[in-house]
Amino acid sequence: MLETSIKEDKYKIAKHNLKVAQNQVDSAKSGLNVANSELANVKNQLQYSYLEAEFDGVVITKYKNKFETTMPGEPILKIVSLKKLRVEARVQESDINHIQVGDVVEIQIPSLSKFIKGVVAIKSSQGDALTHTYMVKFDVDEEGLLPGMFAKVYLVGTSEKMLTLPPSSLITKAGVLGVFVKKEKILEFRPIELLYLGADMIGVKGLSQEEDVLVYPQAGYYDGMSL
Repeated sequence: MLETSIKEDKYKIAKHNLKVAQNQVDSAKSGLNVANSELANVKNQLQYSYLEAEFDGVVITKYKNKFETTMPGEPILKIVSLKKLRVEARVQESDINHIQVGDVVEIQIPSLSKFIKGVVAIKSSQGDALTHTYMVKFDVDEEGLLPGMFAKVYLVGTSEKMLTLPPSSLITKAGVLGVFVKKEKILEFRPIELLYLGADMIGVKGLSQEEDVLVYPQAGYYDGMSL
């Protein structure tokens, strides 16, 4: 009977140890499931740290730096495709009805010393209440064009010739707003009327087609100065 009792005790101990081991296995499995869930969550969050544009292009503005926090919907980069550029111009409300989507217009690119054709792609239906102008966008297809270049858009049948310039070209002399134009290496201050003032471009009138506008005038430039 003593031998039987010892065997029963060993059995109970082995059974207890087996139960303990099973509990440890179950606990380990539970911990593994939690770890896998956390890993999947981290991988999902990591996907949001990779940015992929829908097209090939050039980064022209960087809004956020490495390790900076951003909110959903907040811009991080501004990318421009070089395959399909558009010229933007502000058109006076008195002229907007002369323009239709699909119209072909003549566009001058002074930096390239050439005229190109543009097609009206978008005509805004909402005007600017302050300047009484409407945004019009023109599709262009020309090698050598780069984002930020300014253009002169000539609209057939309108009362004004539209000129767009970068804001950097604006200067003020004796309280008069204008630009410098270059004539045979001589600077001439030309007063202009500002039709529209935006972050990337301005719309003006008061300049003719032939005038070469100085895009980046220096502080010391003056009327009649020789370059």
